[in-house]
Amino acid sequence: LSFQLGVRTSKVTGLLRLCQLFIKLLFTTPGQDIFSPNLGGAGLRNIGRSFSRQEGSGLVSDFVIAVGTTARQMIALQARNPRLSREEKLLSAKVVSANFNAQESALITSVELLSQTGKPALANLML
Repeated sequence: LSFQLGVRTSKVTGLLRLCQLFIKLLFTTPGQDIFSPNLGGAGLRNIGRSFSRQEGSGLVSDFVIAVGTTARQMIALQARNPRLSREEKLLSAKVVSANFNAQESALITSVELLSQTGKPALANLML
């Protein structure tokens, strides 16, 4: 995995922080956090698994479900924190595109995050 949010590393706020937290939660596997065992979208569930070329649509479906699960969890978590700015709070998340590339054995996706201020962010992911 390679994470990059810009050229210089620094503390992020606003929309970049929202995007960073969403992706972190998306890639968290439920059961890994002893304090919150149900937390996580399990977006990496199928990484390293053997599958045939025909199972590509199943991988896309699993990823779409993971994004929906992550969005619901993140909205519920952020509702408990009134100090967060509206720009850092998630309003919605949707998969804009998701395709399985059999030649590269990769799932190539774009997820649109919408903050409560109405500003969109696009997270392009290749798994």
